[in-house]
This record gives sequence, C-alpha cells and structure tokens, in this order.
Amino acid sequence: MFKVVSLDKRDFNIIMLIIFVLFMVLSLEMLFIVKDISFFDKWYQLMIDTNGIAAATSKSDAFNLFISTNINIYVTRAIIPFFFILHTYFAYTKIGINKLYIYFWTAMFLTQLFVTGLSMDLTSIIYYIKLSIYIIMSIRLISLRKTID
Repeated sequence: MFKVVSLDKRDFNIIMLIIFVLFMVLSLEMLFIVKDISFFDKWYQLMIDTNGIAAATSKSDAFNLFISTNINIYVTRAIIPFFFILHTYFAYTKIGINKLYIYFWTAMFLTQLFVTGLSMDLTSIIYYIKLSIYIIMSIRLISLRKTID
C-alpha cells in the first residue's frame, strides 16, 4: 500500500530548525502585538465602533479581553506546527514516513500559507517571514518524496 521509510537525522534536524524558527516568529509577533499599547488602542476603538464591545466597558476589562483574544490567536496559529513536530518526532523515532505524511502535512502548511496570506499585513516584516517559512517548509516536505521513491 504505502511504502514506509525512516526519516534521516539530517532531514529531521532541518525540519526541527524550520519549526523552531516558526515558533520564534509567532511568539515574537504576539509579544509585539500585546506589548504595544497602540495595537490595543486601535483594537479597542474598532470594538467600540463596531459594537463588538460596550463603550461602558472599562479599559482594564477590555485589555484582559485583548490579551485573551491574542493568546487564542497564537494557539490557533501554533497548533498545526505543534502537531506536525510531534508527528515528525514519532516518525523519526518509531513509525517512519510515507507519502501520506508528506501530502497531508504539505497541505496543512499550504493552508497556513493561504490563511496567513489573506491577512494582507503588508507593512509587517513578520508577515513576510511567516510566508517564507511556510513556503520553505512545504518545499522541504515535497523534497522528502525522493527518499520514498
């Protein structure tokens, strides 16, 4: 059915490095957003203008909501790379990889690329770094096909 091969140590280390950089970029992005009061002020004004939050809500309550929202966004963005690296670790140590592994995770990273691209945050360098990482990871996964064939 599917040919299963072991993942090389070199390939494993490259994948780990790419995902490590991705986690660092995602974490830095959230740190910049949460620590910059101008992001909060813009968000707060947008919530008041769109009736997403009552104008009577105190700024401290709104700030707690802002922090919680951004933590949820961070977790949502990090969940696919987290499960990918978990699966890759077990593929490296125990189960090996096959074409299903490559196609599934390539599709997941291309989906992340698409979702990140839709944000159109063209003024942020982190936006371009994330796009580059998703492209690099997809290419790296596709290049693993030669080890299976």
